[in-house]
Amino acid sequence: MRMLLVEDDIPLRDALAEAASDWTVTIPSDGGFREVVFSEIRRAATVIEALRELSTPVDLLVVDVRLGPESGIDIVRYASDLEVTPTILAISGKATATEAFELAALGVRGYLGKPFDMRELRAAIEGALAKPPDLEQGAMAQVGFRHIHAVQDEVKLAMLKRALQMEAGNITRAARRLGVTRAAVQQMLDRYGLPRPAVP
Repeated sequence: MRMLLVEDDIPLRDALAEAASDWTVTIPSDGGFREVVFSEIRRAATVIEALRELSTPVDLLVVDVRLGPESGIDIVRYASDLEVTPTILAISGKATATEAFELAALGVRGYLGKPFDMRELRAAIEGALAKPPDLEQGAMAQVGFRHIHAVQDEVKLAMLKRALQMEAGNITRAARRLGVTRAAVQQMLDRYGLPRPAVP
């Protein structure tokens, strides 16, 4: 699992990255649970650095809401518009009610206030990874602008792409992750004009 840790307090950021590199976290998988490690932990201290790092996909984004004079919300906003959106955990000692509301609206799955210890951070990460994204906010924003069937199609297409990406192109495992048959995945690929992956 790949993590991007965005924190402008460099000693704190490095300490968090060092601790996380030794963790095994438990996440839901196929109706059960599995343990994963952070095989890659990337670091950034500014909005520009973070956006550069997000040019390559990550699975988990841990971002401080306040980055000196900059706002981590700009990073969250950018990440939430990516084709493959990472799980996002926000950390801060100073987030306002307005910022907290905006973070939730952008799909942030967890929030951890400072100060915190490593055990609390690990628990917050596991909680964020275990929590499914809230589709209600995004769906409500479409009312009056988009036809319901167009939204349904976009959700299906996004879920299909994400499942295939998570399963390295394996159609059988992607179908299992989506809770549908292999034939249904193949039909969706044909319907949306997507090439069939080389991995069966």
